[in-house]
Amino acid sequence: MSDARPIGLFDSGIGGLTVLKALSAELPNENYIYFGDTARAPYGNKSSGSVTQYAEQTTRFLLRQNVKALIVACNTVSAVAMARIEELAGDIPVFEVISPLVEDVSAFLKGREHARIGVLATRRTVASRQYPEAIARRAGETIQVEQIACPLFVNLVEEGIWHDQLAEAAVDHYLSVWRQNTPDAVLLGCTHYPLLKPLIEAYLPQATVLESGPALSRVVAEALARSDMRHEDTGGSRIFYCTDALDTFVDAAVSFLGEAATNTTQIHLKDIECI
Repeated sequence: MSDARPIGLFDSGIGGLTVLKALSAELPNENYIYFGDTARAPYGNKSSGSVTQYAEQTTRFLLRQNVKALIVACNTVSAVAMARIEELAGDIPVFEVISPLVEDVSAFLKGREHARIGVLATRRTVASRQYPEAIARRAGETIQVEQIACPLFVNLVEEGIWHDQLAEAAVDHYLSVWRQNTPDAVLLGCTHYPLLKPLIEAYLPQATVLESGPALSRVVAEALARSDMRHEDTGGSRIFYCTDALDTFVDAAVSFLGEAATNTTQIHLKDIECI
């Protein structure tokens, strides 16, 4: 059986395209619908109530597109709104980005009793303490977890500035505390941050830098296979929606995905706020 229904995924802006890229590599035959809430990005500085409200609206929109699975391609939403999203989704499987990344770092830590893990994330994700608590449950209390909120990283990526001197200065601003005492691994706890991964790796060459996209993609592939929900026919499609700055979104998609996002529609907020 081949299930051609699309996989829906969403983020506060363009960062979730890093997850879409990983999913497309792992599951190239699937059909995807991506929703970027560019009008209200970034979510990382918003209240939990606002983030949950935005996530509810986007979830309802994607469910109306008859998706077979829902990917929360945003760490902030994954940290504060999963219970509500799962409630709305009902029988539709929902996948978030935090647990797969924690599993990856647990594999990295195998056989180690003591280690230091750094987490780079938005203010809201840091405040939720989802990563330290999940790592403690999975890998033990002896693992030291240090978090740094890096709000400027999202703005830089949304503006397409992730490989010049301004981005380098932001990396130095946030990570200088680790320059002389580098963690064993650094988790990119925001789906925007993989665009800055080369700069982070160059700045902290002794650290292993992990991101959520590849880990999540493996989890989704295994889950769809178990449920006989894979789309086996070739030629998967991509449909994109954004809530503002259509031209900027399309340009960013080329940089993120390496190809044009030709099938992109801008949706006005009033059209999803009343869903």
